[in-house]
Amino acid sequence: MMKGFKLLIFKILFFFRELNKFFKKIRRYTITSFLVILIASTLVFTSFSVILPWFDFTGERDGQVNKRYDEIGKFYDDIELKVNEFRKARAEGGSYEQWVKPEEPIFIEIYPDDISRINEQNSSLRISGTINAFWHPEKSIKTIYESDGPLTKDFREDVLKNSYLNFVSTEEQLFEKIASYEMIDGGKKVVYRFEGEFPLLRNLSKFPFDDATWEIRLIFDMNAAAMELGGAAPTIIYPTSNINAYKFVDISCGKSDSDKSEKYGTCNSTELMAGNQYPPDSYSDPDNEKYVYASLDYGISKVLQGKLQRSLISSFARYLVPIIFGLLVLSMTDQLSSKEAWEIRVATPPTVLLTLIFMQNSYHNQLPQIAYLTWLDQIYLISYIGATLMLFNAVINKGDWFNKKVIDKFTRLKLTYFIRSAFTCLVVIGPILCFYVQY
Repeated sequence: MMKGFKLLIFKILFFFRELNKFFKKIRRYTITSFLVILIASTLVFTSFSVILPWFDFTGERDGQVNKRYDEIGKFYDDIELKVNEFRKARAEGGSYEQWVKPEEPIFIEIYPDDISRINEQNSSLRISGTINAFWHPEKSIKTIYESDGPLTKDFREDVLKNSYLNFVSTEEQLFEKIASYEMIDGGKKVVYRFEGEFPLLRNLSKFPFDDATWEIRLIFDMNAAAMELGGAAPTIIYPTSNINAYKFVDISCGKSDSDKSEKYGTCNSTELMAGNQYPPDSYSDPDNEKYVYASLDYGISKVLQGKLQRSLISSFARYLVPIIFGLLVLSMTDQLSSKEAWEIRVATPPTVLLTLIFMQNSYHNQLPQIAYLTWLDQIYLISYIGATLMLFNAVINKGDWFNKKVIDKFTRLKLTYFIRSAFTCLVVIGPILCFYVQY
């Protein structure tokens, strides 16, 4: 019994003695702080670059921060019944006239004639053009209320008088009538001229190989049930083949696979926006006491969209070439093996690292603030890790990390081989995986 107890005490003392030697060895090599910072940095990088993006972004990432518009869908199905129920509820049991939907649609034609001046910081571009509107005052407009109000009367006189465009800024904008006509059958036509900054809806997840959608939205103050919009997307001729770093490309219209297979110069659609006068549940819950009112509480807008795509050549030369050459410099200086070249090997990675940080900050100043990582951000992150690996490789090759020459040479060779292999795989395979694998 005593012999076994002494043996246990001896093993415990031996373990602590070896552990003490190990920590003395670490202190002698002064890598304790490095190991702690390395582990902490790895955890931070993994959390903010992989784990959080994976859980935070499950849908498509684009420039539409607050999308309030929806496809018109089945809004006009049984619209007569909806309006009659609405009028009956407002009349509280009183008499009311039977309502029928408009006999003729209001035709809207939006013709952009100049697209220029992309502002990447504000995600906008300048568009000018004309809008034509055709309607019949009595056949195209049917108010859902008991009688015509001032807005309806103005609307019958000029359908664009109280409408407005989705200008990004109130500065340097133009929306005014330049012509009006009256037809023999009582119909009317007006022509408006517009010019100003319009939103550029962008998906920056694959920046700098990103695309964007420009959008002209004509919004009406009249209730959507009082009219029905018509008109096809015009055939437009772009003034140039490109604008700034973007070029014009065809766009898919519609949401079904069959629609997406066809490409067009522009897309024309009619969309609805909830008026937000009632609780949110009342717009979707038929049992809500305000459902009858909310079912008609929608504004309507006419939308013309086109697509832009960033030039591949320009993006490669402007954003990727400096990073590629920086990684090439790292790989070349790592091949230096003489003792005199050791200072060059140690000095190069920090220089490249600081240059990359400066370039990343410069490109961030050109873009709006977004809540997700772009592909270029991921490239920079890979480059930072690569530069750190090359610096680590240069430091351990100094030769004074280990106390025995045989262990020193063997261990350094294995670490060097591992670091160079990791660097090669990281900078070659990493960008490809980041581009095609969406988190």
